[in-house]
Amino acid sequence: MAGSLGLGIALLIIGLLGLLFFPWGGVVLVVVGLILIVLFLLGIGRRAGAPRA
Repeated sequence: MAGSLGLGIALLIIGLLGLLFFPWGGVVLVVVGLILIVLFLLGIGRRAGAPRA
């Protein structure tokens, strides 16, 4: 799951830099990066814990 955090941060940074060259594309990358970071912080997509015996 840490891979999605890195991907989210990378998309955020690339999107912010992309705002200088292609504004609408940069906005899309920033939004996708923020969504991935928020989902990671909320714990969505993590594997369920093993049931206790």
